[in-house]
Amino acid sequence: MKFRPAISRIARACAAGAVIASASSAAAVDQPNPGLYEVTTQMIYVDSPMPPISITTNQCVTLEAMQETLSQALTAFPAAQNCETVELNVGGGSIAMQLSCAAPEGSIVVETTGTYTENDYAMKSRITITGGQSAMDISGDISGKRIGDC
Repeated sequence: MKFRPAISRIARACAAGAVIASASSAAAVDQPNPGLYEVTTQMIYVDSPMPPISITTNQCVTLEAMQETLSQALTAFPAAQNCETVELNVGGGSIAMQLSCAAPEGSIVVETTGTYTENDYAMKSRITITGGQSAMDISGDISGKRIGDC
């Protein structure tokens, strides 16, 4: 399916989007601290023989970098021009987001919930991809913790 190469990017984009939204819409105490974050993404392909994927990276987090990551991830989808944010509620330490993309060959729905503090976050995502007669469900855990300055 054409969407597969962009799946891990959308998971990271959800994390970036949540942090961007919290930084731009919440009080100063309710914002993540910029700095070096250790980010772990674990993806499980439900009802599939594909093995789980776990990736841990260190990323320097700034608002500018997160906005760029989110923009790049969304444009990586073939259906990027048909994506819409169905839900985006970030504040008070909690995250609830839903993104929906539609294309002639299928659709993607990404649902993410989680929590965050000034120095860490943890989210669960469910990605549902449909195309033709097939469907794929992917569950993911995304966590990040501040480990120092950039």
